[in-house]
Amino acid sequence: MRCLHCHHEAINPAAELCPSCGVYLPSLLREVLPGETQLRANTYKIEYALGRGSFGITYRAYHNILNCTVAIKEFFPQEYATRNTNNGELSIPVTQEATFQKGLKRFLKEGQILVKLHHPNVVKILDLFEENNTAYIVMELIEGSTLGLELDSQPDKKLLPQRVEILMEQLVSAITAIHEAGIYHLDIKPDNILITRKNELILVDFGSAKQVGSGSINRTRFFTESYAAPEVIIGGKIGRESDVFELGMLLYEMLTGELPTPALSRLFEGTVFMPVGLEEPWKNLVNTALQLKREERPSSAKQWWESRNKVGKVPVPLNLNRKPGTPVGMTLRGHFVLPLLKEQGMQRQFGRGVIKKVFSIKDNLAVVIAAGSTALFDLQSGATLWEIECPTAQGTLSPDVTRLALVFQQEIYIWDLETATVVQRLKGHLKEINDLVFSADGQLLVSASNDETLIVWDVNSGKIIAHLYGHRGAVICVSFSADGSLIASGSRDESVRVWDSYSYQELTVLQEANLGVESVAFSLDSLWIAAGSRDHKIRLWEIESRQIVAQFEAHQDWITSITFSPDGQFLAGAGGIEDKTIRVWNLASKKNIWELKGHWNTVNTIAISSDSRYLISGSYDYTLRVWDLREGWEIKQLKKHTNWVYCVACSPDGRLIACGGSDHLIHVWDSVQNREVICLNGHTDPVSSIAFSADGKFLISGSWDQTVRMWDVVTGKPLRFWQGHQNLIKSVAVSSNKRFIASGSWDKTVRICDLSTPWLPLTTSKGVRVLYGHSGEVECVAFSHDSTLVASGSWDQTVRVWEVSSTQEVQKLEGHSSPVLCVAFSPDGQYLVSGGRDQILLLWDVMKGEWTKKLKGHTHYVNSVAFSPDGKLIVSGSHDQTVRLWDAASGSLIQVLYGHTNYVKSVAFSGDGTFVASADNDGVVRLWRV
Repeated sequence: MRCLHCHHEAINPAAELCPSCGVYLPSLLREVLPGETQLRANTYKIEYALGRGSFGITYRAYHNILNCTVAIKEFFPQEYATRNTNNGELSIPVTQEATFQKGLKRFLKEGQILVKLHHPNVVKILDLFEENNTAYIVMELIEGSTLGLELDSQPDKKLLPQRVEILMEQLVSAITAIHEAGIYHLDIKPDNILITRKNELILVDFGSAKQVGSGSINRTRFFTESYAAPEVIIGGKIGRESDVFELGMLLYEMLTGELPTPALSRLFEGTVFMPVGLEEPWKNLVNTALQLKREERPSSAKQWWESRNKVGKVPVPLNLNRKPGTPVGMTLRGHFVLPLLKEQGMQRQFGRGVIKKVFSIKDNLAVVIAAGSTALFDLQSGATLWEIECPTAQGTLSPDVTRLALVFQQEIYIWDLETATVVQRLKGHLKEINDLVFSADGQLLVSASNDETLIVWDVNSGKIIAHLYGHRGAVICVSFSADGSLIASGSRDESVRVWDSYSYQELTVLQEANLGVESVAFSLDSLWIAAGSRDHKIRLWEIESRQIVAQFEAHQDWITSITFSPDGQFLAGAGGIEDKTIRVWNLASKKNIWELKGHWNTVNTIAISSDSRYLISGSYDYTLRVWDLREGWEIKQLKKHTNWVYCVACSPDGRLIACGGSDHLIHVWDSVQNREVICLNGHTDPVSSIAFSADGKFLISGSWDQTVRMWDVVTGKPLRFWQGHQNLIKSVAVSSNKRFIASGSWDKTVRICDLSTPWLPLTTSKGVRVLYGHSGEVECVAFSHDSTLVASGSWDQTVRVWEVSSTQEVQKLEGHSSPVLCVAFSPDGQYLVSGGRDQILLLWDVMKGEWTKKLKGHTHYVNSVAFSPDGKLIVSGSHDQTVRLWDAASGSLIQVLYGHTNYVKSVAFSGDGTFVASADNDGVVRLWRV
């Protein structure tokens, strides 16, 4: 189903509210033909409505005989017509019958006009028939959106001149063709112009059109007054000049984001319109088209448009002769933070996170883009020369090392690497951005998205030049040819598409991949394209012949990244989690010459040095490795990144931040000196939970290896060790009196260890009490501040409160509708907060055993909660990648902290309540000032 207000697609037919704009859908769909309705003797089957206006409803439909999808426009004057829900027929009041018949005649005439036109930029009519006491026009279904929507997507509702020229060239061609057929359109406006997925313009809606010889046109509702020529509005002789007037109105709007003063206002006020702020040739085009007197305008749209060549040509978007600028990114030094993070109170970041991209720079330098920050590394010394803290899901570097583009929350931040400042913030995609790349001269940026489109951006102005439509699935990867003339994109629709980078027209489709394309790259001479697929193969295409010249099949998993060596001798490909290797192929012999092994997780990115001597790789194992391409062995490994972080804790004095995760280690950071002070190594599986003692002298950890360990924070030495759980441990807690340790496990039990019991090596039997009661896996445990109670949350959707001394269950709290993932007591012990997979937090009165407030706001699982030391605030971390602060008394949301690029698995307050620490699955820990 489609929302007829905002045009959001793929809505659940049972939904009442649009998930995008929130409009009440049944009111929009009132009197719309329901899905499965058959028309014209079962020739067409209605699927759903695409849009509706004052006089018609347009449907997506299926041609049952030809097995194809079409668009059907129904004449439906919304002002007075009603539909009989039993048979679908229209009912017209007697007082409106004459008006209806007049409109119906005009509607049929529109179909008769369209059938005469055969032009690639004019909508094609397939059928015309009467039924249900009205009429229907069947047309080709055009996949795309209106020019109006494209203008609305721009911050100032205008387009770049290069984009305007591309669209106007096609529109003028269409208008010229219909004029030659003896037809005037008379309603040229953005909503009557469609832009297809192949970036082609299609002129639609000929409801106002007139044929040559029909004379004048009286004032009527069948035109748009704000665009129309004077003779169309007040009545008078019409002609080709009438359409030229509307072309001028539209041209001015596309260039400036505003419409000129309407013709009627200018007539009444006696004013002359002056196209202010336009350069030639645009100024002359607008000025000549918008003359109020018809005879003073050009009599031919083609003549009018070609006059621009006499005034001055529009500059082309690419300057391929531009020499690369000074590599300022190599000389930058320092540490820089995204202003958005500063505004939210972020103080420090620990761990850069998973490596997204790596770019080899000369002189043993590499720019490494990671989830938490991007840095310039000296590969010889391992030193960090500069670092930019900007959360990112994807990123790219301009070839001249002057610009850095990073994606965060469907926006693209462009950093100037001379000043380390954000110079552009780009937003245009409707869904997640998967890849982006600069053109060779750095003037253009192309982004690929899950919304099945690519966007071409002007880097200097930040404006959208073009939307590229054509893919039928998420666009995963994109590449620019070295000469700047071509763009290649790969998609889940199993195709690679090649685009002309000036006209933005699709040139060819290469489709042999299986299960979707994950990576794509041009050879440096722009003659070949390599594509890596989910079917574990790399295909090498010759662009001119569109033929596969080689196919490499040694990988055992998806091909995540591919690159050509600068000398043209090698092609390298990297594999996913089941492969974890980098393979290097000789392009002359088509043989695999090296299999580079060492990474223990998916290899995300590879790059080859400018002298083709070294290959650099970055992986989900959080390492950066340098390989010798001549010898085929690993030269160096840089470990500058933490692994997935499952838990975080703050020492009581707020100085130390500890985190544990999938690397089996516990990293302890000094928040003042901003460095790692100790690394605790002992667990043999991921560390799932950690907790400091009340005096900060020791730390407790729980792991998937089913053990609980105690560590000396100063020396890093292990102090005690417990085992006994029969499944992985998800949570540990230390009582404030330092006497008890609680652990919750997927074996459905809670264990309480008494630290006053004499220590015995590797013992678990003495001083350990087991709490039974949960019927599902235990996810979380927490002590009350007075150490008398312990709470646990479980997959059985309950929170249970136990008395520590007697181990008796004192409360069973029921209110969550899905597994409980986190619990925390208020400092006074009167309240308890819990969060879970139902995306809510519940605040419980512990004595009464009932919840008092429901905190809503998160859009995914709530993974972690904590009270501030004074009990006034609650902090929560979620799968929705946000950290939220709540007022504990009122339950109201105070602030949302955006900065994580993956699930936030753990949050904690510092001992004095001034900071919040949060950790995510990309391996980044952030410290926020409250």
